Amino acid sequence: MKKKRWIHCLAILGLLVNLCVIVSFFFAFSQTAAISQNRPQPQRYVLDNGMTVILEEIHTAPVVALQVWVRAGSITEGEYSGSGISHYIEHMLFKGTEKRGVGEINREIRGLGGQINAYASFDRTVYHLIVPSEHFVSALDVLSDAVMNSAFDPEELKKEREVILREIDMGEDDPDRFLGHLFWPTVYREHPYRYPVIGYRTLFEQLTREDLLDYYSKMYCPNNVILVGVGDFDSEIVLSHIKKTFANFKRGSLPPVYIPSEPDQLGLRRVEKEFEVKQIYLLMGFRTVSIESKDMYPLDVLAIILGQGRSSRLFRKIREEKGLVNAISSWSYTPRYTGIFGIRATLDEVNKDRAIEEILKELDQFKGELVIEEELEKAKRKVVSEHIFSRETMKNRATDLASNELVVGDVNFSQTYIRQIQKVDREDIKRVANKYFYRDNLTITLLKPAIEKVAARPKISLKKPPLINKYELSNGMTLLVRENHTLPTVFMQAVFKGGLRFENEENNGIGEFTRRMLLKGTRNRTAQKIADGIESLGGAINTYGGNNSFGCSVSLLREDFDTGLEILTDVIMNPIFPSEEIERERRIILAQIKAQEDDIFDATFKLFKQTLFVRHPFKFQRIGLPQSIARITRADLIKHYNEFFTPNNMVLAIYGDVKASEVVGKVEKAFSNFESRPLPLIKIPQELKPTRIRVARKYMERKQAIIMLGFQGIDVKSEDRYTFEVMTSILSGGGSRLYQNIRGQLGLAYSVGSFSFIGLDDPGAYIFYIATAPEKVEIAKDALLEEIKKLTIRQVSNEELNRAKKNLIGTEMIHLETNQALAFQCVLDELYGLGYQNFEGYASGINKVTKEDIRKVATKYFELGSYTMVIVGPNM
Repeated sequence: MKKKRWIHCLAILGLLVNLCVIVSFFFAFSQTAAISQNRPQPQRYVLDNGMTVILEEIHTAPVVALQVWVRAGSITEGEYSGSGISHYIEHMLFKGTEKRGVGEINREIRGLGGQINAYASFDRTVYHLIVPSEHFVSALDVLSDAVMNSAFDPEELKKEREVILREIDMGEDDPDRFLGHLFWPTVYREHPYRYPVIGYRTLFEQLTREDLLDYYSKMYCPNNVILVGVGDFDSEIVLSHIKKTFANFKRGSLPPVYIPSEPDQLGLRRVEKEFEVKQIYLLMGFRTVSIESKDMYPLDVLAIILGQGRSSRLFRKIREEKGLVNAISSWSYTPRYTGIFGIRATLDEVNKDRAIEEILKELDQFKGELVIEEELEKAKRKVVSEHIFSRETMKNRATDLASNELVVGDVNFSQTYIRQIQKVDREDIKRVANKYFYRDNLTITLLKPAIEKVAARPKISLKKPPLINKYELSNGMTLLVRENHTLPTVFMQAVFKGGLRFENEENNGIGEFTRRMLLKGTRNRTAQKIADGIESLGGAINTYGGNNSFGCSVSLLREDFDTGLEILTDVIMNPIFPSEEIERERRIILAQIKAQEDDIFDATFKLFKQTLFVRHPFKFQRIGLPQSIARITRADLIKHYNEFFTPNNMVLAIYGDVKASEVVGKVEKAFSNFESRPLPLIKIPQELKPTRIRVARKYMERKQAIIMLGFQGIDVKSEDRYTFEVMTSILSGGGSRLYQNIRGQLGLAYSVGSFSFIGLDDPGAYIFYIATAPEKVEIAKDALLEEIKKLTIRQVSNEELNRAKKNLIGTEMIHLETNQALAFQCVLDELYGLGYQNFEGYASGINKVTKEDIRKVATKYFELGSYTMVIVGPNM
């Protein structure tokens, strides 16, 4: 879930993840030609029963990803077309076999320290898991049993039918999903791509157990299945186990699947529908090609140039310069059959016609003019980088291999894709634009705000969100309630002060450990019952932990509010910290700590915090130290829980389709036995401001180096926080000052930027980062210091200032549109003493920032005689 920038714990995580993606490509792209030579080669086998097996040995981590791909999806359903029968079966395959009862499949994999899941799509149903490599044989037994021997228990069928019906309802209430269900059948009049994967309600409701068994027996046979294994194993040994495990999986006679061809589109198609939205949702597209066409490659590159990233044409011109849309992006979808080049946007209704007109003008420019070489190369790098990075994990590698096999019959197709992308030239872009971007080939669908009826309830201003009510309950708990009747959904978020800032070297990680245990069992429910109790309703329950707080959330449909509140209350008030679950979670945490040590980005940030923060707990990692996690006992966890989980340390938000008057009474009753307790008196060491330059280096055998350079920063209540936000927007992101000067002009980095790490009652840090080649570290460091110096002596430009403000305010408005985002924002602001209405002053605070404010803040905080810098990488 997202949070405002000064709630730093989550923001930093996102920044580092993005940094990881970007920098991984820095060296990967320059060595694309060597990828196919250096990486382990996958092996493809066809068993005697016709099942395709693909194995790839990767020994970088002791894990294995196993996936079973069945060539069955919404386009292969034949007489059941439009019913969602493939999706229904996907739901049922983990519901038990003759050997394993209901819930045992998930429990067994979790017990192995693994994860298991499934999904259905147009042309596939996929069952995937990942486990420690030592448990490969057990995991294979579980997965094969589920695929070959599903019981389709009648009672479980009824339960799952209700779950899917709720899922259909939620899709019909969600504007993005609804728009997709409008768009696809408008583009495809004959091809089964027009059917929703989940099915139409009327056809789904007609499905019987006999229908499922019939479809299952026809489609789930080995000659229609691909099994993929990627990870830390010996292929010969694994293949032997696979042959033995699937020995009784008998070849079947596959039914012929008729896929009607889509007739040519002869004219513009446009469909508009009213929906309960406050802005226009636009989805438009042109029919293009299948994956077999060589036009796919320039279309993929064109999609990047047009509408992916802050430097794309649509973002810069339609969103930023002309202000016609709130969000916009483009994409190219090239499946086995005719694909689509699409554009998605959200915008104010008043801009509808002009926005579409300007989008089409941008498309027409590709038809008349060649793209500039820099633009082309940047897009090609982005395509290749995303493709490479998507295969970094065992799971993603397995997915890539299976998809290649299923769609084109070549497990190494990704190598072909990368080579072909790099061959795309400017003439190719112009050619495909002229070939496909004409009006008779265009489909436009959009959702628009519903017109108020005369007898409708009183209008709610679109400029101001529904009222938020604050209540102080008798036990000291603060309750925030927001009535929002747009959709029949409810989101509940409970937060408590706590987290990293209350820890020390002896118990570091106890906050993270404690919050993870909340869902591991209560006096009334096992961990499985907690999960099933929410997920059977189509809802979700999660916990989170941060530097200054932690908490638990539940999201579900309105009609299930009472059940959701009961489970949330049980989780918060009655955790029992089962010993076996503690040990299982301890193993997972220790493994995750170990994994962090191997990641250059985690290592750099960890070293930076240790170097800047000498006394304050911010020098630690939220996940803990190996030695502290190893010695935390059940008694320690219970003590920590009792100290921080009290109603007088808690804010609860309930936002959605509820009545405030009813919610207050229900919450008061639910938490009536939750008694206040004095909060622990913990003296947090105060960090002194650095008085000299601090430098630390760490050796890691990598092909790039990471520099983080920063200064002591601000706390959440600082009057300078809005100035920091505007400054960060100016400095970071595509087209930003650092991006243009250090990456664009000097060519010193693929990734460069800055972010603010903000404390609660303690100063945090402001950090600049750059990923560069090892031989350019000193030059890159000097360039970074020069950019910092400029901030202190010269004002930013009017253009930079205005663009940053517009971006921040627009992004915030879009971000807070959902109950979940706004609830999380309000509870943390209330918990941290800013007040739950703090978000209402965000735009005003941003707009008050001046150019001189930015210069003064830079001068105040960025003292070049006392910065902290860390460098992590190979010998330099």
